[in-house]
Amino acid sequence: MASSTGDPPAVVLVTDGQQRKALAAVRSLGRAGHRPLVAEEMWLTTSFFSRFAAGRAVYPSPLRGRAVFGRWLAAFVRAHGVEVLLAMDDATLEAALETPPPCAGLFPPPEAFHLFRDKAATLQAAARVGVSVPRWVVADTEPERALRQAEALGYPVVLKPRVSSGGRGLVLAEDPAALVAALAAQPGQEPLLQGWVGWGAQYDVGLLYDAGGRRVAAFVQRELRHYPLTGGPSTVQESVQAPELVRLADRLLASAGWIGPAEVEFRLDAAGVPRLMEVNPRYWASLALAIQCGVDFPRLHVALALGRPVEPVLEYAVGRRCRWLLPGDILHYLANPRRAEMDPPLLGPADPPLRDDILDAADPLPALGFALAAAAWLCQPGRRRMVLRGGSARRPAK
Repeated sequence: MASSTGDPPAVVLVTDGQQRKALAAVRSLGRAGHRPLVAEEMWLTTSFFSRFAAGRAVYPSPLRGRAVFGRWLAAFVRAHGVEVLLAMDDATLEAALETPPPCAGLFPPPEAFHLFRDKAATLQAAARVGVSVPRWVVADTEPERALRQAEALGYPVVLKPRVSSGGRGLVLAEDPAALVAALAAQPGQEPLLQGWVGWGAQYDVGLLYDAGGRRVAAFVQRELRHYPLTGGPSTVQESVQAPELVRLADRLLASAGWIGPAEVEFRLDAAGVPRLMEVNPRYWASLALAIQCGVDFPRLHVALALGRPVEPVLEYAVGRRCRWLLPGDILHYLANPRRAEMDPPLLGPADPPLRDDILDAADPLPALGFALAAAAWLCQPGRRRMVLRGGSARRPAK
């Protein structure tokens, strides 16, 4: 079967199959005629249930042992004729960079990946190339000195780990007591302290670079809702045009010689100045919206990895919205004290219409896969508290 682009189909391994971005990639590649093989740490995995998955596999956790995962990956690639690897998240990509598998991947330079994984190093790199950042410091390990740092920044302050994703560990501290409690929950670490930018609009710029560092695609979305409310993953997004944000994001990534996909996040301050929040040096959770708007990052990624010619994608549909209902927007609804004012509403008609990251009438079974995986995951001790970590905020976004 030939791909929809006219090129021969490729065998592609997509990791992190439980995540919605992996499902988006599997659906994209399957519809294009490729053979996506999906892998994850467990059998009950959302993407395993997709009709577009050409194969399924369980791998050893890269978080518990990158070397063991690397050996599994090399053996699997050889055994199944994998031509391209799409390492969808931090741990699998880091393992692949440490022990490159015998296939194509369009991998970033390891030093650039590690630079953008470190939020402090990212902010320093941004400032060097003229990208505006919030006021920030690395928090002192002594609480009294950290409190003085926060006082200099001015409350509220944001406390976040230097290396994390998905809003994990992020705390908006309104006062010294809240900051002391947040610091006590991260003993022995040196997280970032940032001045609070405010509740301005938040934008994400997704980009893709070829092996020569040429930008071949860009997509911008505005985050309409999040969970946790203060800055977790977006649960509703809308496609927009923002050429200046693309230029800023491109300036930062190009300065590091970036290759492959990445996402750059900005928030507007009270004066409307875009301030860099962070860089995700891999695929982002809400990938489905970009694909639905005509920027098919996974298909472009495979073509570039195989050395096939690709025309830059410069235009896409704007004003489209996508939602992560299961469980993101439901959790947002439960945590939002202004839930009655949510626009779009949790249920009922919306204008413009909402598409969903997981729910798809043409590929319905991943919703069942998610429910089974979530039930198994929540049975493990401590997981329910992790999911429900996003309490109310001062002024939650609608």
